Amino acid sequence: MNEVVLDLSALKVDDLRALHLGAQVMHYRADLAAQPKVAAFFAALGRGVDDELARRVRAHDPRGGSISLTFGEPSDGADEPFEDRRLLAEHLNILGGNPRLSVAVRSACTSMSDQLLRVH
Repeated sequence: MNEVVLDLSALKVDDLRALHLGAQVMHYRADLAAQPKVAAFFAALGRGVDDELARRVRAHDPRGGSISLTFGEPSDGADEPFEDRRLLAEHLNILGGNPRLSVAVRSACTSMSDQLLRVH
């Protein structure tokens, strides 16, 4: 498994909401393309962002924390793992390339993509 750590401290509440919406859209897109691991990653990202939003409200604390997301891969050593990471990075780059998103959200997407591709 690969772990992606996303620092949420640079993201404001509106940024988190935008990232959550983007994760929902990319989850749906990956689901339609029959990319279950990519879809699962975006579902986990959405849950992580939801948890962070809830934590900030509950604690009355606008400062962010971080979330760790794992991207599961088969352990048989096949070429599939890299292809899955490449597809996920491609989806993150599409999301991060949206000029309507804040610089902080686009930067978060780039960070996740870089972490995925750096593994191999």
